[in-house]
Amino acid sequence: MKTKEQIINWLKEKNILAEYLENVLMSPENQDLNYLLTLGYSVISGAFTWDHTKQGHAFWDKIDCEFRRWYSSKTLPKTMEEYYKLYTSTGNEVYLNIWNIDSYANKEICNNKETAQAFIALMQLVRVRDYYNDDWKPDWTDALQNKYVINHRKEVDTVCFNHRILAFKTENLAQEFLKNFSDLIQIAIDGDLI
Repeated sequence: MKTKEQIINWLKEKNILAEYLENVLMSPENQDLNYLLTLGYSVISGAFTWDHTKQGHAFWDKIDCEFRRWYSSKTLPKTMEEYYKLYTSTGNEVYLNIWNIDSYANKEICNNKETAQAFIALMQLVRVRDYYNDDWKPDWTDALQNKYVINHRKEVDTVCFNHRILAFKTENLAQEFLKNFSDLIQIAIDGDLI
């Protein structure tokens, strides 16, 4: 779901906010703008009768199609802060026990601070990688399925068999991920985890 601010920004980017507001305010069925922005997916189609506007039905039909495509699209986070705002708990998360650090039996203890930071970075990268990929998982037994992976040189490679932890379903997703999370990737590389 998009926020009111995102919807208004989309209308601004398309240079149609003024026309949209004018048609809403001049519409015989004049509706409250706050109400319209809560319509979400139907914010264009539910705002006013398209035939009664200067722009006409064809114009608003095209805008409505673009809007619905945008509204249904997934926002890819560019930072961990953005990811945490977008993330919705599935209830299946597993938390590591980091409170009993005096016990030598703890499996989650790292040898040094740099290694611990690298593992934390890698855990964050894996979470966001899964978000970028939706439900897609690479099939490492399928030589015909391209997998786009980020290697230790911070490059995107196309591979078929070589398992890599940062694998993506498209090259564009891998490039976008590399651009947005280069700092975390470098921490994981420095910890010899990628």
